[in-house]
Amino acid sequence: MTEDLLTTYRHRVLRQTEFVSIKGIPTVSRPFERLNFPLDRVYIQVQAVEAEQQQRRREADETILAAQAAPKAGQERRDDLLEIQRKLGEKLYQQGETVQAERPLQPIDPAEALNRYRRLVILGAPGAGKSTLLRFLARQAALQPAGPLPILISVREYATDERRLSLRQFAVEQASNDDDWLGQAIEQQIEQQQVIWLVDGLDEAGGEAEWVVRQAGELPGQLVITSRPIGYPHGILLDIHFKHFEILPLLADQRDQFLRNWFDVMAGQLNRSPTWVVEQVETLQAKIAGRPRLAPILRHPLLLTFLAILFAERPEMALPESRAALYGQYIEELLLGHWKSSAAYTKMSRNKPNTNSTI
Repeated sequence: MTEDLLTTYRHRVLRQTEFVSIKGIPTVSRPFERLNFPLDRVYIQVQAVEAEQQQRRREADETILAAQAAPKAGQERRDDLLEIQRKLGEKLYQQGETVQAERPLQPIDPAEALNRYRRLVILGAPGAGKSTLLRFLARQAALQPAGPLPILISVREYATDERRLSLRQFAVEQASNDDDWLGQAIEQQIEQQQVIWLVDGLDEAGGEAEWVVRQAGELPGQLVITSRPIGYPHGILLDIHFKHFEILPLLADQRDQFLRNWFDVMAGQLNRSPTWVVEQVETLQAKIAGRPRLAPILRHPLLLTFLAILFAERPEMALPESRAALYGQYIEELLLGHWKSSAAYTKMSRNKPNTNSTI
């Protein structure tokens, strides 16, 4: 009976992780709102590097590039501090691949890192693909009948739960969907350390961070915690007992493969030809090449996804000149989509007969 319950649970995890979540990515027209993006078809294997190694290289690069960006002797210094920082940041990104080639990092697939170290902290910027990575790891684990049982935990949901359950209790309750028999089967797997805990968004714990960290460290079995670097609660427990990695931005070939994957899925659901896919990718590649100031943020999956969906709908669209303009366009589309949904709902409500009225 236990095996049947766990098999059913694994199938549920596979259903829950079947598609990439595009929640929060603004789309404009109804056909695009209805698209589904299978994780197995669009996922790009991210690379991570040991956080300490990345930090040492970053500090060295900043020292070198700061010296290069400094005004020459006798040169009038007209740039204010923020402008110098902006230029330095852009130069870091522009030279990133060159510097990496000269002093290569040692990137690793997070799945391989998990097998090697068993307990990881994965740091990544907003939109770097941390949540999608955990869904991918959960999916891979669920596909192995004899492998560890995947348990996904949203720190945001846990931190806002007012019942003050332990992290373990909360996770088992969520995983079992209040099925007592399944809950017992999951607890047996936990006691045997045949689970992989996938804890998403430690930076979203707010004032509960220390409490969450202490409990996470006590979870038996394999464990992956994701967090943004800003807001990550460094502490003795995590810093000593967990191996820390940082997700690297996508390289140019990964970005292009990402776009091909997404346009290919859209083509299948919008009844477009393979030629359309090639045209979309090549046109967008050319537009990206013409906007070098956008290169840093277009190495992150979230904004690439937004750009792919928006461009598929509006191929005549000109890319913004800067990252600030692209963020502005993202917010504008998000608000526009919200306004259209609200307007449609209001119109529908006004036209709907009032069944509660009396004559």
